[in-house]
Amino acid sequence: MRRHYLPAAILPLLLLSAPASALEDVGECYAVVEAYDQVLSEGGIAEGRAVALDAALGAALSACEAGDLAGAEARFAEAQALYAALDAPPGGTAGVSDADFWQLADYMWGNRSYRKGVDVLQFDMTGDGDPDFIGSLEDRDNPDGPFFQVLVVSRPAGGGDLQYGFVSLPYNRETQVSLCRFEDGATATALRHRQLGPEELAAFSIPVSANAAEIDDSMCDTLRLLWPLGAMGYPEDGLGMRVDLILDRN
Repeated sequence: MRRHYLPAAILPLLLLSAPASALEDVGECYAVVEAYDQVLSEGGIAEGRAVALDAALGAALSACEAGDLAGAEARFAEAQALYAALDAPPGGTAGVSDADFWQLADYMWGNRSYRKGVDVLQFDMTGDGDPDFIGSLEDRDNPDGPFFQVLVVSRPAGGGDLQYGFVSLPYNRETQVSLCRFEDGATATALRHRQLGPEELAAFSIPVSANAAEIDDSMCDTLRLLWPLGAMGYPEDGLGMRVDLILDRN
């Protein structure tokens, strides 16, 4: 692939103004990908802020390689919007950011974890009024067998240290927290938001947030992950304050 380097100063204007539906051939398709690559490497964008844009560009490059110009145009339209959001002034420091989540996800699941099939939800799991990031991944490569892993990342309202919780749940074990069947063709385990009612909350011995992350493997009773209200956590690995999530089987 040939590289088509352009002056860094004009790249933001080019990327934001170029129509996403103007691709004439595969060569131009590659040139747009490389223009983005250059501005991301030279434009001073902090590492971790452009994860979603990088993913869109990866999909665009795959479309270019397949000769699918229509598919590439759709991915470039997505990339334009993501680049515009990166170029906009930051909206404040409260709450957890996309970069915060993926930094921790990379630590838990390895570099460039967003390419490994991590599913991400956003809702206020901690009960502080700000949306949190809840990611899940089926770990099929563990020598001890398959696991379903969940990472919750939050930042207290008004700022402060990152807080996070992490659980790794096995399949096919004789334990209270085990998930059921994991095999080829089985229905994928689902993670979803579930709001608990007053009677359900009253059953817990400590105060927990009403917004649970519910895990459903379509076979066993569902598992619920809950955030203990007021938890500060404890420092671990220099990543932030780790909070022990409450695990409940419905």
